[in-house]
Amino acid sequence: MKLQNSLHGPQHPTITPETVSRGDGTTQTFTRVAVNPEPGHVVKSKLFDLHLNKGGESTAPTYGRGEPVEGYIDLKSRDHIAEIEVTLRGNLQVEFYAQGMAYDHVDVPLFSETKKVYSSTFSGAPMQSHSFSLHFPPNCTASEQALPPSWVMAQPGVNAEVTFSIHAVVKRKGIMRSNGELTAKVEYFPRNAPPPESRSPTESFPPQPKLRVLEINCNLPPMGRSGTDKPMVPTQFKTSICLHRPLIYASGSKIPFTVHLSSPVHTTVPASLDLEVTLVKISEVYLHRKKYDKKQIISTATITERRSELGVSDIAPRSSRPGTANETSTGGSTSILSGKIRAGHSGEEASWSVKGVASVKYALRFVVSPSKQLSQFIGFHDALPHFEHSEEIVLTTDSFSTLLNEAAVSRPAIGLRSSRNKTNTLGSQPSTPTSGSPTGAGETPVPRPRHSARPSLSSGFNQ
Repeated sequence: MKLQNSLHGPQHPTITPETVSRGDGTTQTFTRVAVNPEPGHVVKSKLFDLHLNKGGESTAPTYGRGEPVEGYIDLKSRDHIAEIEVTLRGNLQVEFYAQGMAYDHVDVPLFSETKKVYSSTFSGAPMQSHSFSLHFPPNCTASEQALPPSWVMAQPGVNAEVTFSIHAVVKRKGIMRSNGELTAKVEYFPRNAPPPESRSPTESFPPQPKLRVLEINCNLPPMGRSGTDKPMVPTQFKTSICLHRPLIYASGSKIPFTVHLSSPVHTTVPASLDLEVTLVKISEVYLHRKKYDKKQIISTATITERRSELGVSDIAPRSSRPGTANETSTGGSTSILSGKIRAGHSGEEASWSVKGVASVKYALRFVVSPSKQLSQFIGFHDALPHFEHSEEIVLTTDSFSTLLNEAAVSRPAIGLRSSRNKTNTLGSQPSTPTSGSPTGAGETPVPRPRHSARPSLSSGFNQ
């Protein structure tokens, strides 16, 4: 007897009258309507049909972390059936093109789980319907890396896709009888969250934020009084970038930052600089050590506070020369800029990687440049520091508190699907991988000053 659809979840709205007693002794009748928005996804062939409990007629089913992939095989003929197997698999496929022609292909299996739902060796005659239930593993089979979500990247020269599918095979007895096969595409969008904050019993409450500080030093050409006294000695300029540790944030959250711009001699230098902070999404694929990437700006920071602090130094006597008296007497100054940047839209961003083949990363890009108001002062404008630094961070779909509910963990992160269609890109092109910060090919180049005010210099982390 054929299994009814009711065994695999409601296929149509159900209307249930319900009578509720009120406090005044009267009763009131409510109508409770239960609607299943996903009637199920069906793929058909001459020999059998593959039914999935989720999805729609033209919509692929979508699953979350730990959510079972359930369905059933509906046989149209039960004669000569030997075995029925159902496989849930994931693959990362990358195709490379040159002059419109595909010249290389990479296919990386992520995992494969097979279940035999019927065998004539151990069972009697097959039933008309055979149900199955399969699960997505938390990690890829060949590594300890988390299983990536469904993903598509289409760029000039490369097409990449993470795909998941259900493959059903009905094997028949007899050499002259062909087997039946069907494949249904499914989508996987797992939720994840940053680790919980650890706090020692002796730590104060509220806990003090743990900071990661990056220091970048660069040399400025001599100017002002120091340029007169020591024309061959450059002036050191220091930038400090402070971020909260660990560098793991939930998408949609606000990421705080503080940047210190310090000059030991010139008070005018830090105040003459602008800061731009953006969050960049970097999608990468590799082939023979050649990198193809796509970069998108997903948010721009808001500077909420800017203040200046004067230093004290006696390295030079007071001068009446305009523009240098305060600089030399105070020993320079520091501009402190604080702000926040939104980590994209909630539920739409997540970092992941399949080592050596593809990845989705995020980086905070800090750009320090002379103020636009100084563009008419060419000599002073070109002598100021102008550089950028990108600091890689990790984004998750949800916050830790959101996923304390087990039901929320298995709910698909549908926002990951919508983020694939956004195209605010910085460009894409092949490049050779380099170590260090994730800036590189594909970004709009930042013009360099004509003098030697560029950051080549030393950088180090204070954990």
